[in-house]
Amino acid sequence: GALQLFLSGSRQSGLRATVVDSADQLDLGDVIIYDWSGDNRFQHSTIVTAFDAAGMPLVNANTVPSRHRYWDYKDSYAWTERTKYRFFHIADEF
Repeated sequence: GALQLFLSGSRQSGLRATVVDSADQLDLGDVIIYDWSGDNRFQHSTIVTAFDAAGMPLVNANTVPSRHRYWDYKDSYAWTERTKYRFFHIADEF
């Protein structure tokens, strides 16, 4: 959850992020944070590294090495019907 707290924080300089509503609003280098149990305790983070033919994000992660995995992780043993996502667009400038 530390990355989610950091990206949610307000700051005038350094790495800044904006929460967006959906995965289709993300760009390369943006971050998706996952709450598997839906209790607002975020346990997993990924980085957008590519897009599929429909323009949806593909992500990389390292808990279980993942490269260009579909962003929703519904094929993961950790995914549940209660899974929540938080989508962060990383600011381009410092």
